[in-house]
Amino acid sequence: MSPATGDLASQTYDPPQESLATPFNTGRTTILPSGDGPTRGAAPTEHAPRFESLGELGMGGLGQVLVAHDLDIGRKVAIKRMREDRRGPSEQLRFVREVRTVGALEHPNIVTIHDVGREADGGLYFVMNYIDGETMEAILDRLKAGDAQTHAQWPFSRRLHLFHQLLHALGFAHAHGVLHRDIKPANIMIGRHGQVQLVDWGIAKHLEPIEPAPVDRPPQLGPASGAETLVPEGLESGDLESGGLESGDLESGDLESGGLESGTLIPSDPRARATRDSAHTRAGSLIGTPRYMAPEQARGEPFDVRSETYTLSLVLYEWLTLLHPFDGLESVDEILAAARERSVSFPLQPHPHQARPPADMLWFVMDGLGRDPNQRYQSVQEMIERLDARNEGEIPEQCVATSQKRLLHRFDQLIDRSALLSAVALAAAGGLMLAGVLAIFAAFAALGALGVGMIGSVVALGS
Repeated sequence: MSPATGDLASQTYDPPQESLATPFNTGRTTILPSGDGPTRGAAPTEHAPRFESLGELGMGGLGQVLVAHDLDIGRKVAIKRMREDRRGPSEQLRFVREVRTVGALEHPNIVTIHDVGREADGGLYFVMNYIDGETMEAILDRLKAGDAQTHAQWPFSRRLHLFHQLLHALGFAHAHGVLHRDIKPANIMIGRHGQVQLVDWGIAKHLEPIEPAPVDRPPQLGPASGAETLVPEGLESGDLESGGLESGDLESGDLESGGLESGTLIPSDPRARATRDSAHTRAGSLIGTPRYMAPEQARGEPFDVRSETYTLSLVLYEWLTLLHPFDGLESVDEILAAARERSVSFPLQPHPHQARPPADMLWFVMDGLGRDPNQRYQSVQEMIERLDARNEGEIPEQCVATSQKRLLHRFDQLIDRSALLSAVALAAAGGLMLAGVLAIFAAFAALGALGVGMIGSVVALGS
């Protein structure tokens, strides 16, 4: 979704009003009075369908995301439902895993699941908070196009602050044993008040299992005791407690609607199938979006938190510079080859629509883009600590510009912490201003004298 350019706080998404290809019927009805008319608060319950679909937010290989109106609570929500042609046991297993993954990650920068259920035709769905805003990808598009208002709204400092929130989301997920595996600007939502939420955890993997339910009862997805347990057909409830889904469990057509930018699963053997949306991934297949893959991820090698620090650094590279190392590459093969073998170089020229980002920010990015996992940030927490240190003026001396900035930061801190130094600095600044004013008056006086002399000379010549 891409709202019109304008004040971020006033931007809202107006979904299309055309009817959906398939009706959305959860089988759920309202339970609260409508509250309309003179008997407000006491009207009888109407038992109308609880969710009124307002349009489609996006379509992926596994599911469709809708924006809907919750008639009971009276607010917009986002609903992810399974596609009718993707409801086999493995797809249902993945869907349930996504519910439990996101449900276990309660964090302000991670999308929240409010409820789950089955549609009348048996398809699973879950209800999320609706984020009134836009994606980082949409903002990037306007920045790259040179939109002056967007550039005014998103200076480098604000972009870095937003990225800091994203780091906290991933740091929390990693601390709970979860890898997102598809970090990219299209999956980073920015709310109307500047809040960040990381979405689409559909191919997340658990480094450690989520704490299993007690052995004396099966795991419950319903919100209350005695609610229906949503176990996909053809699977045992115990299958849902595995440590995560491997690539062989998934379809390669997920999120294919957005083309190369949105593709999440690519078969490692191109002869396996002719088309992406029908191919099953196999052992050694690639999971993620090629444009944002770490080198080892693009090679199908083991993937860990350091792979995600690389992807985060690549996202920040584009977010700050408005450039991408793989700009100009079109095919999947070209991008994968570049991701596997090409080193990301320091940006030599700024984007035509903005100045060069501060040197210390660029060094922060480049330190996360080592081809060797051991030569980059070893954790998201390390990235957070470095940015926190930067805010305190602790900037690594990596070039002349960073050395000067570090020195200036330290001088500012000394002035802030010392009343005497503050007085001296103020007096010095006042003295410089006074000297400047006197110099200006002296210059004008000299010019005036010169002008009078020139006039006298002209008069003398005329006589």
